[in-house]
Amino acid sequence: MSTRSLSRIPFDPREERVIAGLARWMGRLGRFQIVAAAFVFVVLLGVTGVATTIEMMEPAAASGEQPLVSVGEVSREAVAAVVAAVVVLSLVFLRGGMLLLGAAEDLETVTASDELDQHHMESALRKLRSYFVLESLLMASVVAATYASTIMGWGG
Repeated sequence: MSTRSLSRIPFDPREERVIAGLARWMGRLGRFQIVAAAFVFVVLLGVTGVATTIEMMEPAAASGEQPLVSVGEVSREAVAAVVAAVVVLSLVFLRGGMLLLGAAEDLETVTASDELDQHHMESALRKLRSYFVLESLLMASVVAATYASTIMGWGG
């Protein structure tokens, strides 16, 4: 930043409405990402708990009866890898939602206050840059994992 003093950025009313609308939608998307990440994490914990309970009760079902559902050959390592991937993806999604919420709050402050607009605008843009870098890395890793699984013949 330059040595000039921080002051109010002169937005006209239309520009303030656009910034306020952007902040509102970013806040909604951020909240959705946080709730979705928490939901996925809770569902993962529930499924893991049910699977662990079933696995502990499995010796009772080993009396020669046919299983109710047969999934095929699934190793514990494969299940652990999927669980780890889901945990990492949900944490990345959670962090992205937190960055969007922070940026939305900074943009709301830009339109609502009469001081330090440059500071709040800089903070909002820094958080948005981090959000887009994080989302780009997430998408690149999903594409790489999909490509790797295709080459290795998984799922086919």
